[in-house]
Amino acid sequence: MMPIQDMYKLPIASRPAHPTPLVNRLLFYPVFVAGALVILSIQAAFIPIGVTSWTWITLRRSFGLKRTTGWIEQGYEWGVRRTKQLFGMLLIVMISMFAPTTITLTSDDSLSLDRILVRPNPKRSTTYLALPSDLVIMSNHQAYLDWIFIWILGHLSVTPESKEEHPKKEWHHGSRSLIILLKKSLKWLPLVGWGMQVYRFIFLARHWAQDQGNLSKALRDLGARAKTKALGGLWVLIFPEGTITSDDERAKSVRYAQKEGVPDFVNVLHPRSTGLLFILRTLTPQIPTLRLLDITIGYPGVTRGGYAQEWYGLTSVFIKGIPPPTIHVHLRMIDLPNEEIPGVTDPLTASRKGEREQVSDTTPLLVDQPTAGPAHPTSIPGLATEQEAKAFNGWLRKRWGDKEVLLDRFTRTGGFWIAPAEEVDEVQRRGLISGGAVEVPIALW
Repeated sequence: MMPIQDMYKLPIASRPAHPTPLVNRLLFYPVFVAGALVILSIQAAFIPIGVTSWTWITLRRSFGLKRTTGWIEQGYEWGVRRTKQLFGMLLIVMISMFAPTTITLTSDDSLSLDRILVRPNPKRSTTYLALPSDLVIMSNHQAYLDWIFIWILGHLSVTPESKEEHPKKEWHHGSRSLIILLKKSLKWLPLVGWGMQVYRFIFLARHWAQDQGNLSKALRDLGARAKTKALGGLWVLIFPEGTITSDDERAKSVRYAQKEGVPDFVNVLHPRSTGLLFILRTLTPQIPTLRLLDITIGYPGVTRGGYAQEWYGLTSVFIKGIPPPTIHVHLRMIDLPNEEIPGVTDPLTASRKGEREQVSDTTPLLVDQPTAGPAHPTSIPGLATEQEAKAFNGWLRKRWGDKEVLLDRFTRTGGFWIAPAEEVDEVQRRGLISGGAVEVPIALW
């Protein structure tokens, strides 16, 4: 009989019957529900403060007064940020108790692991990451576990060690300031969905005609809060593929590739560019320190072209007790002020900055996008031209082509990083990875 620690190599449907760990079966749901209820009760205590803050802001806006950050709003934001941090801690507890694993980090030249790894106590294994406090994070979407491990990365984040830049060190800033763009259907999940609404996560129907107003309002609010430093940082997480890979989504991706006359991917889906373009164009002018973090996630055992969800469903990981031995996360940082991105930071966009700033809150910034595939919008009045949108779509598709190459190596060798060999593969030719790999334990302390 196959040892349980090796069953991750097989898809869930092909695994032989095995006993479910008693601890997982008896304690997983009680521990998670109890933790979620504690967090929800804390959130509920701050709701009256939030209502008062919203009323005050609305009154000032109605009288044409400048927005300010008063102690009421600061108090509410403090509560929301701390409950986000608590949920990050709950996720780490759930992983440690029921699905122990680690995160294996790799990077390219844009982000040196030696510089971002922080180990404050040599006697403990806890490792923190010195990641920027203002990030837009784009990631491939392999399984429903993805957001859990990105949230944990946020919990492990800490401001850089430089006292000149950061006189007061800020821990866990990523988990406190995380905003995730999610499918609208998740909004009403019991417990979790209610908490995500308090966290101001952005719920999308994946139809631009429906999402434009909601996303525009949410980003304007985030930008205004970032200007007043009310958020203490901002991490916006988006999965441009829109969903995890499956037979239906793969078929849509194939149809899109045929329509556009471009090669189809095997390990990833074609990304939808409209939402990410809108986010970057809206937030970049408002947050000068904003950067774009490009994450590629790989799960051990998944074959080339396989669907990670068929290996690592939430039930199989947390109840059946078969987590991945490690989660591979490849990081690439894009410094938005200094790197040209078509439609976002290129010279043409900069020349139209004055035009964008004249757009009012009620001006439609994007037109409808076809829902049959991840096509770009036909035009973006006041924000991006058709030419800019097409250019950004091509840039994003190229980044996803890099992910395809990385995952090809991953499924072939079992990791993003391999020791230098005589044979130079496509990953090396493109310069997608440098240095080695670092395994980071998932632990609270």
